[in-house]
Amino acid sequence: MTMTEPGTEASAPEAPPPSESMPARRSRWVAALVVVGLLTAAALAGWGWRQEQQADDLAALRAERQTVRTTASDAAELLLGLDAATGAATLEKLRAMATGGFADQVDTLSSTVAGVLKQGDVASQGTVASAAVEKLDASRATVLIAATSLVSNSELPQGELRTFRLAVGLVRAGEVWKVDDVEFLG
Repeated sequence: MTMTEPGTEASAPEAPPPSESMPARRSRWVAALVVVGLLTAAALAGWGWRQEQQADDLAALRAERQTVRTTASDAAELLLGLDAATGAATLEKLRAMATGGFADQVDTLSSTVAGVLKQGDVASQGTVASAAVEKLDASRATVLIAATSLVSNSELPQGELRTFRLAVGLVRAGEVWKVDDVEFLG
């Protein structure tokens, strides 16, 4: 038997707090799992969207690099393929691809080269062996080119194979790339 001090009454032992019902606990767990699932799904969707954007950006960059490389290669082949038979037409094509200082150079060539090519009976076939983009940003590009040209003329009727290394500078003109500089490297 338990003794109590005089003047105090024995109190009943404290009752445990009322416990939650089993369905209420389950619904909180389900709600928590749903929230975690939604957050995970949102995070995965965001990650997937970002990956898709990066893939699109990479594809656009690759396409831009190919466009720049093709434009520079075409210009190099035209320049190295000047000959008596097609000189004027080749210079017109080259002029359409040119801008700035290079356009001025092509204009100067147009007035003098056609006669020289005909006088020397020059035939030339330019071929780009390789082209690599050295620099590319939103408005400028530089492409390095290794090319050959089989050149024949009145003094070399069998022709002579010549090799060239060029740095072709390009600038963006609206949606197209134009050649603004060609430098023959040593």
